[in-house]
Formats: sequence, C-alpha cells, structure tokens
Amino acid sequence: MKILIVIVSLTALLLSSCSPKAGAPGTNTPLPAATAASLPTESPMATVTAEPDLATDSTTLPTIAFTAGAPATCQLSPVIPSIDTFSEFNVPSSSETDRAYGAATPKITILSYCNFQNPACKSLVFNLADLQQQYQEEVRIVLRQYPQPDVYDKSLLAAYAVEAAGLENRYWQMHNLLYSRQSEWTSLTPINFAEWLVEQAGTLDISRAQWEANVASEV
Repeated sequence: MKILIVIVSLTALLLSSCSPKAGAPGTNTPLPAATAASLPTESPMATVTAEPDLATDSTTLPTIAFTAGAPATCQLSPVIPSIDTFSEFNVPSSSETDRAYGAATPKITILSYCNFQNPACKSLVFNLADLQQQYQEEVRIVLRQYPQPDVYDKSLLAAYAVEAAGLENRYWQMHNLLYSRQSEWTSLTPINFAEWLVEQAGTLDISRAQWEANVASEV
C-alpha cells in the first residue's frame, strides 16, 4: 500500500512539473470561459496528417506549358524628344532681325520673352548671360520684347526706349542700363520715367531730338 501511494505521488509530481503554467513564456495563456465554451469539443487525441513532399513527389506539382517567344530587342531613344518646338507652340524661329548674341551655329537656341520692368526678367537675363559665357560655342540667346502694360505700367515705354536706342546702334547699352538700374526707375511714374530715359539717352550720346523721334517712330 505504501509503495502504491508513493508511485501515485511521484506520478502526480511529474505531471504537475511538466504541465504548462499560465502566462509563462512560450506557453498558451488560458482562454476566458466564454471563449473556451465556444470552441468545439473533440477527443484529446491528435490526428497528424503527413504533408506531401513537393521535392520528391512530382504528382503534386502543377503542369504549365511554356511557349518560347522571340528574343527581346532593345532600341535606343533620345533623352530629348525630337519635336519642333517652334511650330508646336507657334513661335517664330530665330532670324537676323532678332536681338541675339552667342554662338553663330549653336546647338541650343534659347528664346527669352521678357519686359524690363519685371524683376524676374532681370534675373533671367543675367543668368542667361552667365550660361552663354560657360557654353560660348554651343548656346545662342535671343531676346524678344514682351511688355505687359496692363501689369507693368512702364514696360511698354521701356521697350520703346531700348528699340529707339537700337536705331542709333545703342541697343545693348540701353538694354544693360535698364536692367542694371531697374530699382531706380520702377517706382517712378510713367511721366518721370520718360524724363529719366531722356537723361540716360544723353549719356549714350543720343541727342534728345533724335531720341524723341526714334521713340515716336513706327519702326
């Protein structure tokens, strides 16, 4: 009897030591009573079903038919699209009548539409000049008048002024003067700006009479 009791006690001790403890790492935490009641009741005996070995059992692999096609070919495409920008946007191409400077046979021609009163145009024109200096044999800059009198009240008069100076072969001198001293005249009234232009024309060796005639000219 004593031997039987000892065996039963040892068996209970071993079972308790091998049973997982609630919340212990690597074990399953007991489910709440409501969750456990919803689980199906089955026999505690586990049924193990052997999975097929895909590496050795070819009957489990799908069969797919492949048809070899022609080898792929590669075709080089230019980075810059080969389009005619001038015709697409209805922009007149560069001509001898344009005010331009730079390479005689350029790889790239930049058309700049600006007005002298716009601060952004001042930055653009100076940056284009720096760009052309870096690529003297590749780049040509074309400057075209684009006054906006409804936004810039003196831009049209400034355009007339630089073209009037051009009739006396002083286009670039007046062009550089208007941009470099833009901060001096943008705050002036149109009347005061006209007087300021007459003074500047005198510094470019253009007589007042000739200046006024050129400004009023239809050319």
